[in-house]
Amino acid sequence: MPPRLVILSKLAALVDGHLSPADASKWADTWLLADQTSGTDVRIEDWPAWEAIKLLAGADLQASPGAYLHGVADFRDWFETLRLAPLPSTGSRGKT
Repeated sequence: MPPRLVILSKLAALVDGHLSPADASKWADTWLLADQTSGTDVRIEDWPAWEAIKLLAGADLQASPGAYLHGVADFRDWFETLRLAPLPSTGSRGKT
C-alpha cells in the first residue's frame, strides 16, 4: 500500500487540477485490484489512508453524462480528512 504522503499528494493534485478524476481513479483502482489479486499481499495498516484510496477510486463517477458526482470541494474534504486522521499506532517495537 502506498504511504499516506503519496495518497495526500494524489489528493492535492486532484484538488489543484493537476490530476484528472479519471487518472486519480485509475491510480486508486490499481491498489484496490492488488488487494483482490491472488498472491499479492497488500498490508493495510493505515485504515484512513485505505479509505482515501477507496474514495479516490470513485473520483470519476458521473452523476449524469459529462457531470461528475464529486468535485473540488469533495476532493478537498477527502484531503483534509486524511491529513487530520490519526496515524496508525506503531506499538512499542524498537522503542526503549
